[in-house]
Amino acid sequence: MLISFTSPNPKTSTMTSKLLILLSTLAFTSVKAWDSGEYGLGYWNETYALEANEHPNNTQSVPLQIGTQNFTFQVNVAEFTPTGIVANRTQNPRQAASFYNLIWPGGESLNETLKNAFNSETTLPLCVSVHTGTAARAITNNYRDEDNGDCSRLFGKQCMDDLKSVGSSEIDRCNALWMPKSCNSKIGSGGYASTKFNSVVNNRTTSLSTMSPLPIAFYESEVFSAGNTTYYEREDERLHIVFLSGIWGITPVCVRANTTKLSKNDIAVLQGGAGGVRGSIGISVVVAVTVAMFML
Repeated sequence: MLISFTSPNPKTSTMTSKLLILLSTLAFTSVKAWDSGEYGLGYWNETYALEANEHPNNTQSVPLQIGTQNFTFQVNVAEFTPTGIVANRTQNPRQAASFYNLIWPGGESLNETLKNAFNSETTLPLCVSVHTGTAARAITNNYRDEDNGDCSRLFGKQCMDDLKSVGSSEIDRCNALWMPKSCNSKIGSGGYASTKFNSVVNNRTTSLSTMSPLPIAFYESEVFSAGNTTYYEREDERLHIVFLSGIWGITPVCVRANTTKLSKNDIAVLQGGAGGVRGSIGISVVVAVTVAMFML
């Protein structure tokens, strides 16, 4: 499983294009990416996290189509009681999290489902790129329940057209450096975390062999004391943006669990508008984390 972090900032694009983070752990991947917590891609292998994903405080599911196959993208937002050393240091410890799940009908693996969607005899890798910050207030408040996961009205025609023009070789790198400027100008800064699901890495089968649902990503806040609603409200109200890509091109998905209208100072929107640098609770994107670093 290949994981990379990228930033839309043009001053860092040259550097980030030369950095890749390779994690060999396939069942669970998590690296420090936000000041306020951790962003991981994949499976959070803790009992309390698994239970929170299965029994969230709020959830929203939207449809999407890849090839001829219908999928469902699900966002689960939860507050729960963690355990462990860090939790023991906090009185009445709590954490907030968002979980992203990909769901499909039938009893076949993701690998077979994607192959059937394109009548292919070969394995079709899936890349997932997650926007790691809060989005601009304009598009966050512009999201409506009837959008049902569709980003086109929020992103605008230029961004959607530019996404369709991204070349297959750029998509295959699975690092979100292909993100058009026209999209970043709408979404705002925040960077992207990307992972690529393919057939075999280090002689181990990756999540393409899994059955539905596939836990593709999660965000976890820092541990806080019960009664602090900041972290949960942020995840509940912000616009979650994910890009699924492969041989078919790029499929953006936009979801809000709670569509409450937000003010310019709300923690769930990017402070300073599109093109701003930081979120409201000290959230900054780390362009790369030195787990293993390779120069291209």
